[in-house]
Amino acid sequence: MQFYSDYSSDEGGDEDEFEIWNPNDLIAQIQSTEDSQQKQILKRELIEKFLDQQRPILTSKMRDFLLEPGMIEILFGFVSRLDEVPQQENAHPTKKRELNPSDNEDPVRRSFNVMGLFIDPMNDLDDVLGERMEPLVRELFNVFLPNSSGNFYHANKIMEQLLLKAPVETTQALVSTNLLWRALDYTHEAPVVDILIEAFCCSFPKQSDIITFYKSLVEAKMFDRIGEKICTPGNPLSPHVAEFFIRLIEKLSSFEMSGILFINLCRMPAFIDSLFKLITSEDPKVFLAQRQAAASVLRELLIRSGEKMFEHPEFARPMPNMLSAVHDKLHDHAKGHIASVASVLIHMDATQRRDKEILYSAYTVKRPFGMYRFALVEILSDLIVCQPALLANLPTAIWKVLSGWFLEYRQNNLYHIQFYKIFQVVVRENNEEALKQLLQDSRFLSKMIEQYRSQDLSCLRGFVILIANTLRLTADLQPSAAYLKRFLVSHSTWKDFLPVLREDTEVQLRRYNDITPEMIEDEDDQGMDDLDIDIGSAYAKSLGFEEESAPSPSTDAPKKKKKNKKRRGKKVTNASVPTGPNMMSPHHTTVGERLLENIEQKEESKEVPSDASNTEWWQSLKSDLAAEDEKKTVHDVKTEGSAQGDEWWGSLKQELEAIQ
Repeated sequence: MQFYSDYSSDEGGDEDEFEIWNPNDLIAQIQSTEDSQQKQILKRELIEKFLDQQRPILTSKMRDFLLEPGMIEILFGFVSRLDEVPQQENAHPTKKRELNPSDNEDPVRRSFNVMGLFIDPMNDLDDVLGERMEPLVRELFNVFLPNSSGNFYHANKIMEQLLLKAPVETTQALVSTNLLWRALDYTHEAPVVDILIEAFCCSFPKQSDIITFYKSLVEAKMFDRIGEKICTPGNPLSPHVAEFFIRLIEKLSSFEMSGILFINLCRMPAFIDSLFKLITSEDPKVFLAQRQAAASVLRELLIRSGEKMFEHPEFARPMPNMLSAVHDKLHDHAKGHIASVASVLIHMDATQRRDKEILYSAYTVKRPFGMYRFALVEILSDLIVCQPALLANLPTAIWKVLSGWFLEYRQNNLYHIQFYKIFQVVVRENNEEALKQLLQDSRFLSKMIEQYRSQDLSCLRGFVILIANTLRLTADLQPSAAYLKRFLVSHSTWKDFLPVLREDTEVQLRRYNDITPEMIEDEDDQGMDDLDIDIGSAYAKSLGFEEESAPSPSTDAPKKKKKNKKRRGKKVTNASVPTGPNMMSPHHTTVGERLLENIEQKEESKEVPSDASNTEWWQSLKSDLAAEDEKKTVHDVKTEGSAQGDEWWGSLKQELEAIQ
């Protein structure tokens, strides 16, 4: 038996020289040794010398040698590298593992050569893997033990090949032995996150294999295990596990059968509850980054579930979002926590007053807004937009806080967008209590106008125009007894501001439509119609007011006179104007896009992608589940809790029928 290894010749040489290594002496010793322990040592020495070659070549004889019992496990032991470099007992769990912690480079080179054997397309290792996947994966995942100094990059590349060549056997071994969850303690390492993503999002040859794998994840309590890592107070790994989970949700959303996991997530409210509990916890062990991690996970679940279709760089066209099927259930459960989220925001406003001012390139803020606070605002905004009735559950102090931040952070467009969404819901629902807190008790309207008149060149001015026009158009549609209309009529600062508002709004429209002063002076010109900013105009529709006719606006501001002229190709109707709270369209979150569509494209409606593919997918999923029940293949992989798994399986099918 001979094992060959080649290496490059001297510089300038064109031919390769070959070193022939003959292991016959070692093989003879192995065969003649009766002591099993000594035989194991000799086998390890044989593989060690093989891996010490510059480029080991897997010949047919070497493949036969690896087929012997225990040999493939010894080979993988050079990757896990146990007990070579003892780790300190109190080592920090988030400390990154050194790529080469030893002065001796031999262990790293041997590990690299093992990886090379698996990624080299010339080596066919299917027969080597065979049916011994479980002990093989167990040996590979020893790299996650505390006393291991193995290289995570090498383990990642080997795992890629195992999942590619034997996806069913590999995933079954990972879940049945609980090895998959061991890697969660190393999510601060980039290659470990890749290993987990590849395992959870593995491609299978048959849909029955996908269903079996996802069912095994449910029975292994996948969300409980991940939630424990995120929500344990003081766990330094919490932000890293949360970042991994967000990546996992994003990837799984494009996988058809992932609905099995998402439905189970809704059936286990403990996971969602633990995230909200972590945000509101007063435990001193909970640090800011951990709270932010929990808020980021909640934001990802709630907001991403609202997208029927989403674009991904890996796909040429928008893909159905499988998480959207559980959007309503997620929000129905999360709505019970909206008051606690608002209370956290109020507490943040009252306690964080000692921070030093921060000087940016063009402006100064008293304190940074922060990603944690913004994530909470996004959660609050999403819940209110999806369920406007939740306005009644908010503490009254939240309105003073939100409006104060709007004026304090004049350069923060991201927050302005979220505040405008909330403000639109308050106005659309005609919530008198919230309007009183915002406009009257907090003096938001007066402060906003004062800020606008200060000629501050911040991006706040554009949102002031949007908010003021929303108030103006809403009041035009309301009866005289409505609170908002009575408040605006009696507000002297507002009445003085109306002419300025109308003039500046028309200036904006001229910029969008490229209307010249000569066109404005010509009353017969077609472009004059595009400067209409009252109910029925393109501008009003861009703000969510869909009606095309309305009573005269409640303002004494002078208006330019223009002819009542039909637009070319546009049919003019005289629709009645509602006076109730639902005069605005619920789909108005992208104001700028709608404004450009209605004005630049002459109010041509934009085609909305149909969610028929999403519906067809759910029908297909139910058909696949029914087919699997008939074949009795979904029960092939059993765990100790199989009885509970069968009960869950029946409940899942009932919930799938209820989703439609």
